[in-house]
Amino acid sequence: NTGEPVIEGVEIKLDNSMSTTTDANGAYLFENLPTGLYEVMEVVPINWFNTTQNPVVNVEVIANQTTIVDFGNQEEVPTITLIKNITKSELMPGGYINYTLNYENTGNVTLTNVVIIDDYPQIYVTVTNPGTATDDGDMLTWKIGTLTPGQTGSVSYAVSINENTPENTEIINIATITSDQTNPLTATATALIPLPKEEGDPILTIEKNVNVEWANPGDTVTYSVTITNTGDETAYNVELTDLLPTGFRFAEYFTNQYTWNLGDLAAGKNTTVTYNVTVGEDVKPGTYENLAVASADNHGNVTDKVDLEIRAPKVLAEEADPILTIDKTVAQEFINQGDSVEYTVIVTNIGDEDAEAVAINVNVQDVMPAGFTFEDGEVTKVWTLGDIRSGESKEIKYTAISDVTLIPGQYDNLAIAWADNHDKVSDTVGVDVRKPVVLGAEALPTTGGSFLTYLYFFIAGLVILFAAYIFKLTITKERS
Repeated sequence: NTGEPVIEGVEIKLDNSMSTTTDANGAYLFENLPTGLYEVMEVVPINWFNTTQNPVVNVEVIANQTTIVDFGNQEEVPTITLIKNITKSELMPGGYINYTLNYENTGNVTLTNVVIIDDYPQIYVTVTNPGTATDDGDMLTWKIGTLTPGQTGSVSYAVSINENTPENTEIINIATITSDQTNPLTATATALIPLPKEEGDPILTIEKNVNVEWANPGDTVTYSVTITNTGDETAYNVELTDLLPTGFRFAEYFTNQYTWNLGDLAAGKNTTVTYNVTVGEDVKPGTYENLAVASADNHGNVTDKVDLEIRAPKVLAEEADPILTIDKTVAQEFINQGDSVEYTVIVTNIGDEDAEAVAINVNVQDVMPAGFTFEDGEVTKVWTLGDIRSGESKEIKYTAISDVTLIPGQYDNLAIAWADNHDKVSDTVGVDVRKPVVLGAEALPTTGGSFLTYLYFFIAGLVILFAAYIFKLTITKERS
């Protein structure tokens, strides 16, 4: 088939009574066959799979005429990616670091027995929230299980920096992902405990833009991100990370996530990163959110996101595709450590109603950020919403609980929706976690008497004087 490799030496059987093999051009031939029905079967080579999903074909042959039966094959390519990100508070003894591991089956083969191991340096850090991992005191382990082609996921955990960690220490953390089909793959994250700096604070802002409002599958668009330090101190070791939606790839790096190390950013200065992104040919119509995250050794995360609409030519009714959108909201703008927070997710099919574009078997997934859990203690949930017809919406509500030791700051929560006939769409909403403040007793203000108070006492005095006068007059008359 077009785009598939030519394979020499593949065995082809006819009615299980005759066989031949393909030549250097991938062709085979059975000659001088009488008219009749025949069963043609391909013996699929080892480490290959049949793309026609049917290696046996029944075909009618007419004598002295040529009948063509094609088989498509692809070589099994098991591949997997693992990307490790860190979210830093102040990098100093007693501070916290949140780690997130994003993984994806980027091959064309289902992977089994997928396991992630994270070897953290316990001499420098202590795990405060292992998430869904098993912690043996030296290593965290996640048993992911099976990953189908294109399937993604993430796990996260939090650590505190030990009090005896010296300045200028590099905290190097290595994670490894394995499966039955792939070689071990590692991802490394490094955090540096900085030397003391002069007094002052950096203040980072971030602005993200895209050069078009919409694009078609296969197009290349240009994003730009500007990071500005409006504070009065240098931001040290500034990093920028961009995680693209599924189906999008950096044109230069051929991956969907990349981190730029931008060095130090002096007070009052800014820097801009511009990059091209290719929209995959298979990306479905819809609105896709793209999030950029910037941080420094002495500054926490700042984020900005921009939406890009993907459009496709309108198709006939029987071929119409659904268009899913997802809207995630939070009931509270901020909470205290240990508080609960309620999220609402609405999934809508905005596909062509006249074409009856139905989204089949819609699912929603939420992976809590480090330090948050669902009410049952889990950090990941998947809801099955069933089919969603064009013009229809479905809503789910759920509650998350924050850890009492959570670092104050902004925490983004990502919800992802997909269907059997629609790729993933996502939406992110943030909640501000604040440290509770215990107010002391407030002194009541000292105030003077009001006009009415003084008037009251004046009238009361007149009444008393008048009563005394009447009493004296009465006594005088009695004596008379």
